[in-house]
Amino acid sequence: MLQTARHSIFTDIFDMVNLKNSRNEHEQHLFLITLLAFPILNLYLAINIEAFAESTLMKKILSTIRRKKQPKNPYNQLIASQPNMLL
Repeated sequence: MLQTARHSIFTDIFDMVNLKNSRNEHEQHLFLITLLAFPILNLYLAINIEAFAESTLMKKILSTIRRKKQPKNPYNQLIASQPNMLL
């Protein structure tokens, strides 16, 4: 039941390859560095997006976009749609 062979069952299941002493060692190291760069870049972008979302510049942009075009109150909507009704 206990694996005593040179290659364990873990490497068989996950198809792990030893990167040492291979022909493309430089490319494989570059690939590993690239894989490591993705989570680091993701963390950096997430922190910057959160910082920008809480900034006053973002609040000004959103307030400019969300300027209300008509009143929210139903009574004021009726007055705005028919201004001569109450006269």
